[in-house]
Amino acid sequence: MSYLAHKFLSNCGGPVLRKGPRVLVEAFFKTKADLDTVLTQGLSFTDSTMIKPCEALSGNAQIKKVRLGKLPFMNQDKLVEAILQSIRLYGKVLDCGIYLDAESGLFMRNGFAVLDIQPIEGEQPFSEMAHVIPWCTTKK
Repeated sequence: MSYLAHKFLSNCGGPVLRKGPRVLVEAFFKTKADLDTVLTQGLSFTDSTMIKPCEALSGNAQIKKVRLGKLPFMNQDKLVEAILQSIRLYGKVLDCGIYLDAESGLFMRNGFAVLDIQPIEGEQPFSEMAHVIPWCTTKK
């Protein structure tokens, strides 16, 4: 929190919310310039931790939590990128990732995504999600 207070003098607060292993910080910025800086550059800490923030959800957000199974074995960074590419047709991706085995740290072919499926005014509607969704075909 002291990082926010020193880096962004226009910050008007920031309560810390803990949800399991995740730590969330809710912050308000007086100036659009500070908000834009945080949203585009993120927050970098001296221990190489990077926080990529997002704006608060609208009151009419429609959040869907999706469990992903039978994911392919591949490099973890490319896998998360492929999940994003495959799932973004169904909503605005708020979060996604893969699960690792607690003991071994190995990828067990499962992941998750959190989507906001609220239609975006002036944009093409999101596709209806089915039980099985097609996997993107990347040649990277």
